[in-house]
Amino acid sequence: MLLLLILLLPGGCALPPETALRDWAWSASEVAVAPSLPADAADAASQDAMQDALAVYLYALGVVADGAPLPFREAAFAPLPAAAGGSAGEAVAALGAVMRTARDAPRLRPMIETADAPVQDLVATLLLR
Repeated sequence: MLLLLILLLPGGCALPPETALRDWAWSASEVAVAPSLPADAADAASQDAMQDALAVYLYALGVVADGAPLPFREAAFAPLPAAAGGSAGEAVAALGAVMRTARDAPRLRPMIETADAPVQDLVATLLLR
């Protein structure tokens, strides 16, 4: 029995440990941009910016989990904090800083830990709309 367990152990270790996280992050990035019905045009722009920021972050999380270099384009992300506005804009800006750091030093655990509060803020804000 012990010999069988030892023979099966390498097969269980074949997938990288971040495979599930990568797949979840990529799927979640698609769901984050799901359309909804905002009250007015300003609210729609704010909501779109928050959803776009979350989608970009979740996709970036999948890229870093996969071990690939993060191609974060700061100039394309730059308008999102102003479009989100208020405290949501601050959370979006914080996510931009997280991704800038991850682009230069892609480490998964610090990326998740640093982004936790801004992600929680954005999700809570979107749930209230």
